[in-house]
Amino acid sequence: MRKSMKNMLASMVSMALLSSVSATNGLAYAIDYSNPVENNDGLIAETSISYEQDKKIDVAKEFLYGYYYAKDQYISYDFTPFSDNKYFLSYIDGKITAANYELIAYPKDDKRNYDLNLTCVDVSDNVDSSVLKINAVVTFNYKGSDVQSGYGEQSWIKIQDSDNDGYEVVDWYIPYDEYDISIRGDIASLPNSDIWTKDSEKLLQRQNAENKSLKEYYSTLNTMVYSNDMTDTMSNKGISSINALYSLNKSSISTWAENNCSLTNPSSGNSSQVSSYYDFSTIPGNYDCTNFVSHAILAGGAPVYDTGGSGISGTGWYFRNINNRSSSWSGVTNLYSFIVNNSTKGPVATELSYTNIYAPSGNFPYTYGDLIQFHNGSTWIHSGVVTSFLYLSGSSTTLEAGVTSRTNSSTYTLNKRQSQIYSGHSRRILRLDGYYA
Repeated sequence: MRKSMKNMLASMVSMALLSSVSATNGLAYAIDYSNPVENNDGLIAETSISYEQDKKIDVAKEFLYGYYYAKDQYISYDFTPFSDNKYFLSYIDGKITAANYELIAYPKDDKRNYDLNLTCVDVSDNVDSSVLKINAVVTFNYKGSDVQSGYGEQSWIKIQDSDNDGYEVVDWYIPYDEYDISIRGDIASLPNSDIWTKDSEKLLQRQNAENKSLKEYYSTLNTMVYSNDMTDTMSNKGISSINALYSLNKSSISTWAENNCSLTNPSSGNSSQVSSYYDFSTIPGNYDCTNFVSHAILAGGAPVYDTGGSGISGTGWYFRNINNRSSSWSGVTNLYSFIVNNSTKGPVATELSYTNIYAPSGNFPYTYGDLIQFHNGSTWIHSGVVTSFLYLSGSSTTLEAGVTSRTNSSTYTLNKRQSQIYSGHSRRILRLDGYYA
């Protein structure tokens, strides 16, 4: 197993140079020997941790730098120094291979000005192992675009002592990651048992099937025909209403989403309508994505539609507090059902089948500030905001949506290609037509 790089790192830290290079794999990365906690401003403050934890953070970060540079920058990386479990190593390689299928449709330099920051936010020591929670913040520009793009996510890494006075990585999982969930399920914590020996065959079979599907998906991206003649699969235009329809400020929707997606404590979209932002991911088993989208719609000028009920209401679109709200405020399918049928008060949208856009026509059937929802093969699971348009690989005429979304305090996308979110599954546009007052 990999031994600690403490001698080299200690000298660098003492010189106030918080960087290191892996001689084995040639990657430059930042080392932050701290256990951050949140201060009153929602920022990360540093506090000292034990020397043994420092060494484990070192190992975990080097592991993750290898993963992200292999995944996003296509740099070959050797993970065998971190583990001798062939099944676990096979899963790591398979996950990177799946991400690299993007190369079928996009150039190797698609993510330019690439930057990665890793921060350890928790270390939990057990009798024979430690679980580290490490947040990754990735930023880049897609080729041909000066729009800032990126994403954030958290890794759970289990580390234990190895036989040669070092440490080994024995398990790794990224919560809310559609790839890990599709293979391992939506787990609440890393299991105590060694799944890479016990369940390896079942997991790797699932992985092979997932990778085959992703390869087929990226193989079709460049052969698909795109049209601006989009189909209204469900429209509220046929619903009669005695109320006037007012315009939403879609620029404000888009700007609010970009400014708040990565924040630990987002602001309310409109504090006169909903006083503060409640993070739904703090409820076990819940995601925050549709709540985030609802606040974005507030930022565009839509009023809430409070039907006056108590508890969790099946009517209207509002949030008073966590115990008194509409299901449409935070539910993916609930928001969809409300917004495409609404004729009373609050936001109104038309569902469109997703397609990329032929830019020279000048006819954009949806635009910045409109909504997009994603299917995972079983259900509609994720909501986001269209905040940019990005050229497809090798094209100067065809655009795809860039999506900004928030799943929890460490998991978000910022102007990420829609094709790289729940890849291979359906998505739909909710074109915001305005609001009723």
